[in-house]
Amino acid sequence: MNKWVNYILLTASIFITILFAEFLLRVFIPEIGWAQREDKIIGWSNDEYMLFEPTGRENQTEKRILFLGDSYLAGSGISDLNKRFPILLESMLNNKVTARILAAGGWGTGQQLLAFKQKGKFFEPDLVIVAFCANNDISNILSHNFGLKKLKPYFVIGKDERLELYDGYGTPINYQTIFRDSDKNAGRSAPLMRSYLVDYLKHILNQNFFHRVDRTENFKSVEARYRKFRFWEEKPEEIYRRQNKLTWSPQNGVNHVSAYIHEDFKINTYQWRLLEKILFKLKKEVQSSGGKLAVLLLPVIFNPEDPETIAGGSFVKRFQTPEGYFTFRSDEPRERLRSITARIGIAFYEPTQEFIKFVVEKDLMKRVWPNPKDKHFSALGHEILAKLLKKMLD
Repeated sequence: MNKWVNYILLTASIFITILFAEFLLRVFIPEIGWAQREDKIIGWSNDEYMLFEPTGRENQTEKRILFLGDSYLAGSGISDLNKRFPILLESMLNNKVTARILAAGGWGTGQQLLAFKQKGKFFEPDLVIVAFCANNDISNILSHNFGLKKLKPYFVIGKDERLELYDGYGTPINYQTIFRDSDKNAGRSAPLMRSYLVDYLKHILNQNFFHRVDRTENFKSVEARYRKFRFWEEKPEEIYRRQNKLTWSPQNGVNHVSAYIHEDFKINTYQWRLLEKILFKLKKEVQSSGGKLAVLLLPVIFNPEDPETIAGGSFVKRFQTPEGYFTFRSDEPRERLRSITARIGIAFYEPTQEFIKFVVEKDLMKRVWPNPKDKHFSALGHEILAKLLKKMLD
């Protein structure tokens, strides 16, 4: 009898411990619930995307805004999804508009195009805003994987200057036919209940064991340029220190510096051309659903302790590298996007300089970026951005 009592007590103790751990994770690390989920078309998404179920308009005067983005819009850096700037914006506009978000950590603009085609168009938005992250959006479109863990589809500019779509292994994909099933299943939802503890353990295991792309696997079918995104080889601290000579050459690869390079090197020139092609195709998709497209330059920061390195900022420096010189220019993404959006005829929202001025004058750097290791701005950053965007939309 004592033996069985001990077994029952042990089982009960384990069960209570698991429940307690689940409770702690849900309270203190809610981001776990926003983790990436495998998506057969886009590569990966998250629960919010899987649960996205567009509903019909209540009246013809209702205005709808759809935001497309990456980790900044998916919730990284904050503890409450309702503190994201699109949600705050909806409230600031006195609920005259309905704002929705399609975003996931690590998405590039190409995946955002696919997400709109797969689900966003069913929302029938009046305005679609692409929240552009200079730190990685220009790089993520020129990659076939995400950190060697998840493969993703990618676009290539073909010989006839048309976009071609490939899967993570370099196999051509028909852009139109892959959405036939998704059109029918657009309203289906993801499971409502997930264990944060299980997700957390999966995350830990993923770091070392599972769901890794085999490093020895042959990706010869993938174009060479799309295999150069190796962010673990970067040394951004050398740029943080503003040292004259770097031990690595950002201009020869695809990395988090790419969007800030001023010169027209072959690879980054192709990146900007590719982005323009993707945005133009997205414009056509948005127009076909009755809406208009705009691009928003997010006030992302390269060095979390240096406001001059915010996209649209004043930092300019020429660096010497083992492969020659290049110029890092914080304002480069703003100037490039301004030209691209003008050429293809879409609106461009650039609140970055107002954002920088407000944050610096109010001495808010440590509150907007409280964690020096995390480049995502805080809930306060979302609030500031929402106010600036409201003025633009008004």
